[in-house]
Amino acid sequence: MSQLGYEGTIADDGTLSFPPVPSAQKESFDSALASCGDDNPYVPLNESQIREMYQLELANKACIEELGYTVGDAPSEQNYIDTYDTAKWWFAIASVQGTSGSQIEEIVQACPPPTYFN
Repeated sequence: MSQLGYEGTIADDGTLSFPPVPSAQKESFDSALASCGDDNPYVPLNESQIREMYQLELANKACIEELGYTVGDAPSEQNYIDTYDTAKWWFAIASVQGTSGSQIEEIVQACPPPTYFN
């Protein structure tokens, strides 16, 4: 989107957000967003890839804990697979307890989450 003139941000969980777009630019923004989706279609992981992602999340959890932070319990592998790509999908970075925004930035720099693509 930045190549099309729209600067956005990517949250730790991979969600995109953009500042408010003036109503005069709304149609152009919507068209640019649709074009990005067409150029980069979403392809869900297969079960083998989800299992690999689970192992990467466990490694990320260990990395965060080595920094001295407390991370909530990881789900079982089967639960991770069952909740993949749903609102209940588990991420180690989202399970860090008692942290502020600047601490999360520090954690992400030291232990990049496997789903982080910024």
